[in-house]
Amino acid sequence: MVSSLRSVGREAITPGPTPPPGPDAVDLVVGSEDKAGTAALQLVREAGIAPTQTWILAASRRRAQALSRVAADSLGGSTAMAALLGALAQLHAPQPVSRRLAAVHQVEGFVLRMLQWPDERSTHTRREQLEHLGISDEQLRAQACRLLSASSDWSDKATCASSVRTLMTEFAAALPISLVDPWGRKAQILETVWDGWQARRTVSAPGEDLREVRHSHIHGVKGEEFEAVILALTSPHNDGALGLDHWESGTASEQRRVLYVGASRAQRHLVLITPTSRQSQVQRVLDAARVRYRVCRAN
Repeated sequence: MVSSLRSVGREAITPGPTPPPGPDAVDLVVGSEDKAGTAALQLVREAGIAPTQTWILAASRRRAQALSRVAADSLGGSTAMAALLGALAQLHAPQPVSRRLAAVHQVEGFVLRMLQWPDERSTHTRREQLEHLGISDEQLRAQACRLLSASSDWSDKATCASSVRTLMTEFAAALPISLVDPWGRKAQILETVWDGWQARRTVSAPGEDLREVRHSHIHGVKGEEFEAVILALTSPHNDGALGLDHWESGTASEQRRVLYVGASRAQRHLVLITPTSRQSQVQRVLDAARVRYRVCRAN
């Protein structure tokens, strides 16, 4: 596979006498980046490769981080429930103290957001809101903890919605104001948001810390090698493809060289991530290069 990607200049490509051997195993994960990143990390874990020996490579560092959920603060929605689930997902994953505190603050913000506030300027700041409710910071924090604890048992959207409604109703019972009205519209859970929550709630193996998985844009790892590489075959440019068209046509180009750099970093395990729209193309080039690989769909 690595030999099929190698190109030097724009002349005809001639493999050298001792091309790189390439990784021992190649997997192709098909699906959205959100779910595919989780599936790819699971494949690497099953291969027995530690997070410290795993690199995620993409067209940019931000995209690489997003694939492992480390940079995901929200679930792609602007609703109150998207903010809540995004913050809770952060709290369920290993995070630095600063990020955990920020996530707790978001959960507390959800609690306050779901109350029916009077149209008065005296309740614009959090301190003013707490004074109006007659509760302390500790009581608000305790409600956030209840939501976090309950979220471990949310197996589907209906269970989640019912649990949040119950906890918020109990919390508001002793307050001078009621829950926001209409509740249903404010607390709706979009399908994409729920899918993102489920993907981010994938539990890592005991003792693993996904913060140890390293991330980089592809140019940043030239000359290095790693036991496992997860490589996103997508880009925000070039119709979403990262050198795939040039790889298939055999055209020497900078995009193809970038793809070569990424793929050739893997020593034991290479996981390629592609959207469904590009699956058939990736499989064609892998078949043409006589690469043995497995296909995994990220559900």
